[in-house]
Amino acid sequence: MRALGEKASDVRLLFVTVDPNRDTLPVLKDFTVAFGPAVVGVRGDPDQLAPLAKRYRVAYSVTPATGDRAYEVNHSSAIYVFDKTGKIRLLLASLMTESPDIDGTAADLGRLVDEADENGSGS
Repeated sequence: MRALGEKASDVRLLFVTVDPNRDTLPVLKDFTVAFGPAVVGVRGDPDQLAPLAKRYRVAYSVTPATGDRAYEVNHSSAIYVFDKTGKIRLLLASLMTESPDIDGTAADLGRLVDEADENGSGS
């Protein structure tokens, strides 16, 4: 978001939890506040999550703690970028690599914001 400069105000980030049983609204709020005001946490019940994950091909698993095994949550790390109309415009494999391409990602997002402004459709 910092790399976007002024254009960051036209971008919203949604974190969708794959663990709605533990990620209550207060937990999501605490989590998203750490990232900034443009970040919103979204949750639904497991019956809502399953078709959403299937639609966007997100793999996830939640394994409750048992005996000597800790509670574990795993999920794919793809990041979907939508325009204001809800159309997927970018698919980022991940920013959780040893050397993520922050500048390239910011440039791509900036171009989408500019494109939306040129078309009068917003970000």
